Parts: sequence; C-alpha cells; structure tokens
Amino acid sequence: MKSIEKYSNENLTQEMLEIKNSNRNNHFPDLTLHEKAIIYKYTNDGFEEINELLRNSKGKKINNFGHFLNKTLNKLPNFDGLVYRAAHLSKLELERYIAACESKSTLKEYSFVSTSKSRLIAMAYRGNVVFRVLSRTGKDVEKLSKFGKGSLFNEKEVLFRPNRNFKVLEVTKESDYALITMEEI
Repeated sequence: MKSIEKYSNENLTQEMLEIKNSNRNNHFPDLTLHEKAIIYKYTNDGFEEINELLRNSKGKKINNFGHFLNKTLNKLPNFDGLVYRAAHLSKLELERYIAACESKSTLKEYSFVSTSKSRLIAMAYRGNVVFRVLSRTGKDVEKLSKFGKGSLFNEKEVLFRPNRNFKVLEVTKESDYALITMEEI
C-alpha cells in the first residue's frame, strides 16, 4: 500500500494546487494537504470508479484512493442531522427498500454515499426517489468539496463512508417520486 503522500503526489497534483489556492486550505487544520486533496477529488470526479468497485464487490474490494478517503473521513467530526439524496431507482431496487421497511430490517450501502443538507439541492438531481436520512456518522465535506462553499453551486455535501447500515423507517408516494425515510444505524 502506498502512502497517502506518495499517492497524492503521483495522482492529485491538480487537486492539491486547487486546495492550496483556495479557502479550502483554511478549513480542517488537522487534515494534511494530501488528505484534503483526496476529498476534493472524490467530490469532483473520483466517486465513479471507487463506488462501482465497492458496489460490484459488495463492499469487499477497495483501491488505494478509497482506502485513503475512508481514513481521511474518519478524522472528520460526525454530522448528526437530516440529509437528502435524489436517485433514479429501478422498480426492483425500489422494492428492496419497501421490503426492508415492511420487515423492519436494515440495508447496507456498500459504496460511499453523497447526500446534501438541503432537500432542495438534492431534488435538483431529480430522480424517481428522494431519500431523507437521519445521519449519525456522515461527514460534512462542504468546506473541502469541489462543489462546496465558494463554488457557483454549493451542494452542502455530507458523505457517508462505505458499508454503512440503514434502517428504512418509511416509504411514501409523493406526487411524482417515492420518499424513503431512513436512519443510519
């Protein structure tokens, strides 16, 4: 396993420059430049590859980037509060949440999961489902995100680490989407 410094110096030079040359460097003084660059990369375009790997392996395989991101997120304080996420689910995927609600069982999300502190912002990513989630250990990355404070479109992002368990409390049909209310366990 590479060190985060070596990984960042080889792969995240642009992200480190962006952090250095913005207000992002003023936040979270306990994080290194390399750690801040990992979060910035995830919120820009780093989420696709790692989340696909995690989903396909049911949370068992993780690459260097995902390992460093998970380690870095562990250093941030927990966000305790409501967050939102819009998504497009297939009928089968939606039925999985309905079944979990009816059986009062938990669901595991294998990948990193991006959410927003704002329901309106989440709904801008329009899908057939809106998740309302009571976060216990999500991490507020708004001040480090590519699309956070200081950007044209602040997503107000709270990020969940992989392999989190959620209890589905309610699934209701709104006018043109399903509202799934979950609690992080």
